[in-house]
Amino acid sequence: MPIKIEEINGKKCHFIVGFIIKNKDKYLLFERKEFPFGFAGSCGHIDEGESVKHAMKRELKEETNLIAVKHKLVFKNMISLTPCHSDGTYDHMTYIFELEVKGDFKYEESEFKNYGWYSVDKISKLDLDPMWHHVFTKLGII
Repeated sequence: MPIKIEEINGKKCHFIVGFIIKNKDKYLLFERKEFPFGFAGSCGHIDEGESVKHAMKRELKEETNLIAVKHKLVFKNMISLTPCHSDGTYDHMTYIFELEVKGDFKYEESEFKNYGWYSVDKISKLDLDPMWHHVFTKLGII
């Protein structure tokens, strides 16, 4: 299905949904195999005609095999830090949810080298994807 693209303030914009998954004092992050490189939370494009909530459920299931039992939108803003791997577009309307999840975790090996649960101290030392660095900073996590 094609991804959702709209023009906002004269710029072509993609729509992204991402997740902050926390267990006690550690956050689930993945090291990407492809651009944009670095450590990131699970995230993906919203498809054309898809609601943000549906995209959140779909992307979470595709990338982690988990199901959200509680969700809270904690960040919504335009981010223009790195070009999209699909077409080079820099502008992304980004929705980040903090999730409580259940299920049998299994990460998408085609997209990620590995994963880990990281404390705030460790996250600040990782080579974060620029978008996730921005989000974690804005949310006061790092």
